[in-house]
Amino acid sequence: MTFDGPPNPVAFGNDNAAAEYLQSLLKTGERVVWTGRPSPAAFAINRWPAAAWGAVGTAGFLAAIWFNWDDPRAGALSAVPFLTFCAAVAGWMAAAPLRNALRANRTYYAVTTRRVLIVHRLVGWSATSIRPTDFAQVTRYDLDDDRGSVRLRFSERGSLFGRMIVSAKLSDGMWGIGDFRAAMLAVHRLMASVQT
Repeated sequence: MTFDGPPNPVAFGNDNAAAEYLQSLLKTGERVVWTGRPSPAAFAINRWPAAAWGAVGTAGFLAAIWFNWDDPRAGALSAVPFLTFCAAVAGWMAAAPLRNALRANRTYYAVTTRRVLIVHRLVGWSATSIRPTDFAQVTRYDLDDDRGSVRLRFSERGSLFGRMIVSAKLSDGMWGIGDFRAAMLAVHRLMASVQT
């Protein structure tokens, strides 16, 4: 549902601090037209490649620890502390989907008359602002029951063999949102406002 005025209370639930922070971001004359929340599942799926590599790495490093635990040749320079550190890093990677799912619970989306805001809280509040002029190849992904995702831009990650690698980060779009038709209508109106 689109509206003008304060953030949608359904999207923000009991998180008055999030609604107040969003209101503080608005410039003079800027109005909120749509708000929503991401799906924790959509955020988790975003990190499955890291989780796959992390799970394989964790298993490999734990096996190496097992085989090196009582190695009489290791002496004082045992490989176990290094392998334990590597297993912990790989385990952190394997837990990436869970961390992203928890992050979704602290993320809010808003489409205003001037931009898309992605508001999230970790220790303090922060926001990513995407202006329509920054939109690059807007792509929608329709899911079921009026749920979907929209990628608004790409993030460059560097180059490999002379080719630029681009990917979409969580701050490059709105992922797994409900009321998807209304969100897309708000995004299209925002894009049209820049073209006129």
